[in-house]
Amino acid sequence: MTRSLDDEPHALNLRMHRRADEVGTFFVTKCLRPRKNILLQDNYRCIADEIINYVRFSVENDRIYLGAFIVMPDHWHGLFAGCQEVTLPEIMKSMGTWIGRKSRTKLDEHGIDWQDGYYDTRIRSGNQFRHICNYIEQNPVRGKFIERKGDWAWSSANSRHHSILMRPWPWDFEMDITNRF
Repeated sequence: MTRSLDDEPHALNLRMHRRADEVGTFFVTKCLRPRKNILLQDNYRCIADEIINYVRFSVENDRIYLGAFIVMPDHWHGLFAGCQEVTLPEIMKSMGTWIGRKSRTKLDEHGIDWQDGYYDTRIRSGNQFRHICNYIEQNPVRGKFIERKGDWAWSSANSRHHSILMRPWPWDFEMDITNRF
């Protein structure tokens, strides 16, 4: 049976004309498949630590500018942009290779893998950037894991990670520039 474009999932249609291959700021989500809450269990925290290690490595080696990040029990979020014209697909391929290699043995024990691909949203305004930073960092509060966002060890809201955040953000956003005229 031949499938037409109209038969494809709605999200695929929305992504069809995205410009993720250009430099920009993106909100990214990567999930476990199936979604099981194991990333922060005692025997699996090393996976969460490896995700953060790779994010830190990417910032310190001028691969990404980091706005916010968090590792949750079954997924992670990042708000970042590529440095030196590094595109989102390049960042995610490198990150996926590193994290996949570091997590493979542990995830295989439970028949879990990382989802194919990732969810991304291009950030187009300063208001959207601030909203997404807050959304990311409030994630464990909304999930009732903690009461204050800064208490989550695997988040940019935690003070031990503040040094890798880019403040102020290095460029204006498309809508902010457009709205000036």
